[in-house]
Amino acid sequence: MELSYNGERFIPDECNGEMRAEHYQRYYLVKQLSRGKKILDAACGEGYGSSLLSAVAEEVVGLDIDKDAICCAKKKYEKNNLSFRVGSIENLPFENKCFDIVVSFETIEHVGEKIQKKFLDEILRVLKDDGVLIMSTPNKRIYTDLVHAENKYHIKEFYSDEYITFLRHYFKNIECICQYPYTGYFMSWKGEKFQNIRKIPCTSMDDSRYIIAICSNVKNEYSFDTEKIAVFDNSMYYHLYKMVHKQEQQLIQIKQEAEDFGKRKEEDIIKQKKYIFHLEKDNKQQREYIKKLEKEDELKKQKEYILHLEKDNRIQREYIEKTEKDLQKQREYIIHLESDIEQQKKYIIHMEEERGEQQKYSIHMERDIGELKEYVNHLERDISELKRQIEKQNN
Repeated sequence: MELSYNGERFIPDECNGEMRAEHYQRYYLVKQLSRGKKILDAACGEGYGSSLLSAVAEEVVGLDIDKDAICCAKKKYEKNNLSFRVGSIENLPFENKCFDIVVSFETIEHVGEKIQKKFLDEILRVLKDDGVLIMSTPNKRIYTDLVHAENKYHIKEFYSDEYITFLRHYFKNIECICQYPYTGYFMSWKGEKFQNIRKIPCTSMDDSRYIIAICSNVKNEYSFDTEKIAVFDNSMYYHLYKMVHKQEQQLIQIKQEAEDFGKRKEEDIIKQKKYIFHLEKDNKQQREYIKKLEKEDELKKQKEYILHLEKDNRIQREYIEKTEKDLQKQREYIIHLESDIEQQKKYIIHMEEERGEQQKYSIHMERDIGELKEYVNHLERDISELKRQIEKQNN
C-alpha cells in the first residue's frame, strides 16, 4: 500500500524543499547519539526516520497508530535491526526500561493534554534509567501566532516556556536545540567558491520555529555537530518561490474572475433597471385603466355587488353570534343536567346503603323469628306432656 501526502504527514517521495529539510535534519541530529543504542521511534509515520537511525543503532522499533503507515514501512524498509509495530502513544506496547532513546518528532501537539501526560508517563516507563528522550514540537508563537495560521491536525500546541515547564514534570535535565529556517541572497564571481560560509545569526528558543528537547534524568554532556547537519539547499528557496508564484497566478486569476463577475453583475443590474422601468410603465397603465373603470357603469355594479356581499356577511355574522349564544345556553343546561345526574347518583348510592342496612335488619328479624318458632314448639311439647299427665291422674 502506498501512502499519499494529506497536508500533514511527511512522505519522502512526495515532499520536497523546506518540509523535507526540516524532517530529515531532526533525524540526522539523533543519529549522532544512536550508535549501538536501542531506540523507539514513537509515531514513526512511513518509517523513513527509523530507517535512517537503524544505520548506526543496535535496534530501532518504529511505532505508529496508523495501520496503513506501518504496513507501508514494513514493505519499504527491511533490515535485521529494524521493526515496525502498530500501537498508541498512550499505551506503549513494550516492557519497562527497555529503550536507550525514545524519539518523537512533531507528535505531542496532535493529542490533547490528557493523552500528552499519559504519553510522557509511558515514555518514562519504557526508558532505561539513563535513557534519553528527544522530542520536538512547533513553537506556537512562531508556527501559529506569527503567521495567523491554524493547523487543523494540531490539538494542543506549546509556547516555548510552556513546553519546558511541561517536560520538567518528568525529567530533571532538559537541553533544547532550536530549529529554524534562514534564507538570503549571495553574490560571487563566475566559478568562485566560498571558503567559509558566512555566519548565520543564532536565535533564541522563543524565536525558534521548532523546539527539539533532549530530556533525561541523568546528567549528560552532548556534543552535537549542528553545523554539520545545516541544510543549504536552494531548492528550498525555489520551491517557496514556485509556491508564491503559483499563489500570485491564482490571485490574478481570482481577481480576473472577480472583475468578470462584477461586469456580469453590472449587466444584470442594467437589465433589472430596464425591467423595473417596464414594470413601472405597466403599473401606470393599470392605474389609468382602473380610473377608467371607475367612470363606467360596470364599476358601479361591482360596488353594489360588494355592498350586497357585505350585507350577507353581516347577516351571517349575526347568525353565528346567535348560534354561539344558543350553544352557550346548551352548554350551561348540560352542566346543570350533569349536576342533577351527580346528585341522583349520590341519592342512589345513599338508597343502596339504606337497602343494605334493611337487608341486615331483615336477616336479624328472620333469625329472631326462627328462635321464637323453636321456643313455641318447645312450649307446645311441654303443654302436650302436661295434658297427658293430667289425663293420667284423672283416670
